[in-house]
Amino acid sequence: MDVGRKPVWAGPDPVPDPSQLLFTGKTWFDQWYRDVSGTNQTFYQTLTLLQNATTKTTYAMNSDTDQPWYDRCGFFPLDDPNKPIIDQNTGMPKTYPYDSAFPSGRICHAYQGLGFGSDWADHNFAFTTELRYWFQYQGNENLKFTGDDDVWVFINGTLAVEMPGIHNRAVGTAILNASDGTGQVGYGEPPGSYTTTDFKLTIGSVYEVVVFQAERWCCGSNYMLTLANFLAGRSQCGPTCGDKVVAGTEECDAGSANSDTAYGGCTTQCKFGAFCGDGTVNGPEDCDDGRNTTVGYNVSGCGPGCKLPPRCGDGVVQAGEECDAGPKNKDAQCGGGCSSTCQLNPACGDAHTDSACGEECDDGLNSAATGSVLRLASSARAAVTASCRAIKAKIATTVQRTRMPPEHLHDILSEARILR
Repeated sequence: MDVGRKPVWAGPDPVPDPSQLLFTGKTWFDQWYRDVSGTNQTFYQTLTLLQNATTKTTYAMNSDTDQPWYDRCGFFPLDDPNKPIIDQNTGMPKTYPYDSAFPSGRICHAYQGLGFGSDWADHNFAFTTELRYWFQYQGNENLKFTGDDDVWVFINGTLAVEMPGIHNRAVGTAILNASDGTGQVGYGEPPGSYTTTDFKLTIGSVYEVVVFQAERWCCGSNYMLTLANFLAGRSQCGPTCGDKVVAGTEECDAGSANSDTAYGGCTTQCKFGAFCGDGTVNGPEDCDDGRNTTVGYNVSGCGPGCKLPPRCGDGVVQAGEECDAGPKNKDAQCGGGCSSTCQLNPACGDAHTDSACGEECDDGLNSAATGSVLRLASSARAAVTASCRAIKAKIATTVQRTRMPPEHLHDILSEARILR
């Protein structure tokens, strides 16, 4: 067998006389159990071996007696049971006697073939089969194969039974010894003699048995396989955290990147680490209610990305807000600051006279250079008075230069106080 556990041609190549060996050589043989586009097709099926009612550890399949082979009158795995061949004379599914020379009452059913179809005699007689089975070596395992045509049986990669060529029914048997990993191989029914083969087996270990078979001639196909004590054993399968394969009860597996501290990662127990949506505030999250779908302004809940929805007091000036000082927001602060509704508090210069804050005026400019009166709190009345005197002096100077009647001075000051 090669590294792909397929049979390898070991005879002369090319074959000196194909008519004698019934083989053409390595090139064609390599296509028997390997996919070659346009040459062959692979179909996966299950071969059922029935348990012996008396010896519970013996399982067998017999194409002469077991279904579905009995109705097909032979081992024809490429017959499609959903597509019976229709008799052109009767319009009914085609049937024929098992052996016209020796009538037995057994009726055979003909079906169209899978793949490239039926070759002749209502069946596909050009196919190979490959059966694989795992067992736990305990000693005294017994394999018996009866069939035609070519058959090769490998145990733990070592050739055990070999019945090549086109032939009638032939029988091969392999019996594993009790403890030393070797086996006895014989042919015939019963075998006339046995040869010893070392399969390199160890008690308790699990190995593979492979049966390669080929059918390449009409007009019969037989397949009988018996496995006694070839028990698979009871295996324990479970996930391996850290192999980068999510299996069993694992939620994740990042291999060597598994970490118990990484946010949004996978833990060393192959469980999801802290992440947005786990219902617990972790890492850079502001919130996490498990849903995190809340949107809007000044609403409760948690938004996408585990961030709080925009609100007054988050320290970020949002649309519609004049300010936001976060926890420093406070109502009724004279002299500026941000209110609890994220609007500016009264302040000199807001173009609104706030008497509660001691303002006498506020035109939004409050600049003596422009002729307006500076608005200040009551504690700064002296400064206001000084400013107003300065304004009067400027106005007086202007009047003198323009020869404005002094009696108009009072009217100008009055206008200046009510301007906003």
